[in-house]
Amino acid sequence: MLLTALFMAGAAAGVFAAARRERWGRGALKAIHLGFIILAAAPVVWAALLRSFGISSVSGSAPFFAIAGCAGLLTGSYYGIVVRTAFPEGGGYAPAGFYAWDMLGACVGGLLGGMLLFPAIGLAGTALCVALMHALALALIAGRW
Repeated sequence: MLLTALFMAGAAAGVFAAARRERWGRGALKAIHLGFIILAAAPVVWAALLRSFGISSVSGSAPFFAIAGCAGLLTGSYYGIVVRTAFPEGGGYAPAGFYAWDMLGACVGGLLGGMLLFPAIGLAGTALCVALMHALALALIAGRW
C-alpha cells in the first residue's frame, strides 16, 4: 500500500513538473526512458548487494520505496509531456480517452508482470523485460524524433 502511495505521489509531482516546464518536449522523453532503464536495474542490483552482505530482504527494503517514488515521478513527467504534445489545444474528451487507455495499459501490464513474468522469471528477469521495453521505446523515439 505504501509503495503505491509513493508511486502515485511521485506521479503527481511528475505531472506538475512537466506542466510547469513548457520547454520539456519530446527530447525529455528520451531521458525519461533512460531513467526507467536505470530504475529497472536498481532492484536487481540492490537485491544482489543484500545477498552478498547477508542482509535480510525485509531490513533492506527501504530503497524500494525510493524506487517507487522515482518511478512515479518519471511516469508522471512522461504522461504530462505526451498529453501536452498530443493535445496542444488542451481540454476536451481526447485527453480523457488517452488517460483511460493509459490506465488500461497499466492494469494489463500489472497483471501480466505480477501474475506471469514475476512468477515465471523472477525479479531479475522481470526487470530485464522492463529495461528492454524501455530500450525499445527509447530507440523508437530516437529514430522518430
